[in-house]
Amino acid sequence: MSTTVAKPVKLGPKRAATRQHLIETAISIFAEKGIEKTSVLEITQKASVSNGTFYYHFKDKDVLVKEVRSLLMTTFIDELHAKIDTIDDPRLKIAYGIQWMTRKAIQSRELGWITAETLDATGPLRLNTSDRMHQDVLSGIAKGYFNVDPIPLLYDILGRVSSLSLCAVLNGDDVTKVCLFGAEQHLRMLGVDAKTARIFAIKAHETLTP
Repeated sequence: MSTTVAKPVKLGPKRAATRQHLIETAISIFAEKGIEKTSVLEITQKASVSNGTFYYHFKDKDVLVKEVRSLLMTTFIDELHAKIDTIDDPRLKIAYGIQWMTRKAIQSRELGWITAETLDATGPLRLNTSDRMHQDVLSGIAKGYFNVDPIPLLYDILGRVSSLSLCAVLNGDDVTKVCLFGAEQHLRMLGVDAKTARIFAIKAHETLTP
């Protein structure tokens, strides 16, 4: 996929409503079939619009996918950090974040699947989702909690683990087990010992489910 960001489109109320309808329709089909297996024709048929209408609003499917991912992920990441930015300990923040994200996936399956695909992908949007975690990792290193070299590959691996956790619960795995395992693995990859990783995973779980 191209990484070029589309320029904002100024539309009247009716055309803006049609554009939003196409985006919402795409989200529902992406969640059901996956992004790669969804065609423009399927989107337009379900939205009850012509292909011409689709291409009036979007140059191609790639542009639509970028907009869908950007819209959902921006909202998702902002909501996540509204929850964790008040947490001082980077270990608890990381453990809480992955568990909150995993639970959020089953509350909104559309967002869950698209988030999972985005976390498992590469490109500017995926990199943007790593920026805030990078700051948390640096904080943990500075405080002596984490023992890891914060190279880009680290965030690719953490993104993959996050994606796998989301996919697991979306496919029906036990949510609590996945949350605890995912949180522990994130902390272990950051250099936290097994016992401490387990303690913070449980602490985050108890915070989420009082």
